[in-house]
Amino acid sequence: VLVGGALCTGVVHSAVTPHEQLTCRTPPGTRTDRSVLLVQDQGELSADQLTLSYTQCAAGTYDATTAVVQDINCTVCPPGSFTDDVGRVACTVCPDGQYAGRNASTSCDSCAKGTFSVAVGGQGAQNCTLCQIGRYSNVEGQGSCITCPAGTYSDELGLTDCKDCQAGKANGVT
Repeated sequence: VLVGGALCTGVVHSAVTPHEQLTCRTPPGTRTDRSVLLVQDQGELSADQLTLSYTQCAAGTYDATTAVVQDINCTVCPPGSFTDDVGRVACTVCPDGQYAGRNASTSCDSCAKGTFSVAVGGQGAQNCTLCQIGRYSNVEGQGSCITCPAGTYSDELGLTDCKDCQAGKANGVT
């Protein structure tokens, strides 16, 4: 099978309609508007009009095809983004409080208690950051940490709750 003059690999004929349908892997850069030529067993060319259809890009990837260049181009979503279904044309940025730490993510994970994440400049978080001293987060999936209220404090990174001040001491928050 030749698609636009390039050899298709891994040809498998349909078990139901072996003389009508086959599947193969097209070479990188194969466009959807290319002609298809089927060379039969004895070197004979198929006389039938053939068309090319393709499988949509898998979850965790997106089709980077443009109107000008009609290449079939599945591209993995970078860390901080995801696609959760086939056939997407763009990755979705992880929202605040969530992250995707690897390529080709199909979902974002929520930040644990004591941590937070923020999407910056249109890019989602690749990991979560521990809450700073003086702040806490007692809920998963937060986009920021909360300042400890008056009469409490946090003296460690990543706390899920503030500590009560000792009698006669305060944290300076009014």
